[in-house]
Amino acid sequence: MAFLFVGIKNNTYIRGNKTIYNMPEIFRFYGFSFFFYSREHEPLHIHVEGNDGMAKFDLVEDEFVLKTVYNIKSNDLKKIKEVIDYNKDIIIKHWIKYFGKRNNDMKIVRIWFDKNYIYGADESGKEYRQSLLWYPHLLSANDEQRMNYKIGFDGVHWRELDEDISFESFEYEDAEPTPLQKFFLTHKELNIAEFAKLININASLLRNYINGFKKPSKEREEQILKEIHKIGAAYMEVVF
Repeated sequence: MAFLFVGIKNNTYIRGNKTIYNMPEIFRFYGFSFFFYSREHEPLHIHVEGNDGMAKFDLVEDEFVLKTVYNIKSNDLKKIKEVIDYNKDIIIKHWIKYFGKRNNDMKIVRIWFDKNYIYGADESGKEYRQSLLWYPHLLSANDEQRMNYKIGFDGVHWRELDEDISFESFEYEDAEPTPLQKFFLTHKELNIAEFAKLININASLLRNYINGFKKPSKEREEQILKEIHKIGAAYMEVVF
């Protein structure tokens, strides 16, 4: 089974104007990258991204199980699962090696919500908040579902909603999405892949802009805004 093993390679991402975390890449195969986000928490899992698609596999008991998938063909998904199963021990080894060394200075001990935000308080009583636009499962959940959470080693987990939030994310500077991010996060009717084609950029790059993993240049922001206005103008011309 041919794949490129790269060990743990840290790929830095930008959120706002601050470098906030790296992406430890374990290996590549068939055009896909297999990696962790460096602020991950249990359950142990692996992310896969490539060819404008992405997937996440959780370790359930002794087997990696597909939890989420987007825009990956069934044949590719089968190959990805085979690679993960074949390299299960390597993935687990690197998870333990990488995350076992982290320094967890801050721990959230209490969670609450209002209409637009999730709030957290640490052990000293200091309060934090984040926009729920970052967490669509929590945004659409009812009160009972939101409060059905468990606090783990370095994050909060909602098993029913399949949502995870790291403690450290409460300290990110961009608790509120930028106008560009807010537009796409609140207009789910837009197909990101198709919009990316309109402005001739990679769909994964646009998703990284939206999720805050990369920061667009001023010129890129203006290009995106121009296309949004163009689409809006076309809608305004529609008559019946």
